[in-house]
Amino acid sequence: MWVFLGGTILLNFIRLSALSVVLGLSLSACVTAQRSAGIDPEKAMLARNVLATDCVLTKSKGSNSRSSAFNVDEIYISNVREIRDGVYQASTFYRGWGTNIIFDIEKAESGCGEDTHELYPSDFLTSYLAKQGRAPKGRGDTRPIAVNWEGFAEMFSGTIEETGGGVAGTVRIQMPNNAGECRGNYQATSRTKGNWEIACANDLKASGTFTAFGDGKGASGIGKDQQGRTVTYTIGGRIKG
Repeated sequence: MWVFLGGTILLNFIRLSALSVVLGLSLSACVTAQRSAGIDPEKAMLARNVLATDCVLTKSKGSNSRSSAFNVDEIYISNVREIRDGVYQASTFYRGWGTNIIFDIEKAESGCGEDTHELYPSDFLTSYLAKQGRAPKGRGDTRPIAVNWEGFAEMFSGTIEETGGGVAGTVRIQMPNNAGECRGNYQATSRTKGNWEIACANDLKASGTFTAFGDGKGASGIGKDQQGRTVTYTIGGRIKG
């Protein structure tokens, strides 16, 4: 999670294994362009849209928080550099605050923070590749997931993506009433059992265990959030690609 310390604005990129905290840097002059001179305009466009699509802007006051989207036209890119084949790090600024993002164009994945070590599927980059008639490289199987969260009348729904031969993967679900997205991961501890954890745009977090029904046949999980409420989910069978 990126925390901007100059006021009450918190910039959150939801991920489970690590939540990075980055000190915001203020601009010394008014931003008059969307990118610095010499930056490839396509890479700057990708960086702006990855930040706007994959990160959540949350304003907090006391115990209350409210999430909103970025205005992509106000995102300024000061630097983009290739840190390894197809993977770029961009220095971004938004309304006077700055931090880094990392994105892998070929795998359509992104992450946030100075110490980002894990990247997660990016909706924008997936769409970007699709328009070019390409699919992300190295993606595992995709499965539907349905989540019942105590205290919410409506079901959460989304997808999981398998990695590591099905023993691990990432989770993305949409909260009801356009309340934002939840992201997380799972890890098998045996052929039929494992652990999971997830965090959401409104600071909800939950973790628990799951039971697999067999290769390609789905799974079910149960756990608790930080308020002690029960969270259950069901993962469907493998989606044929």
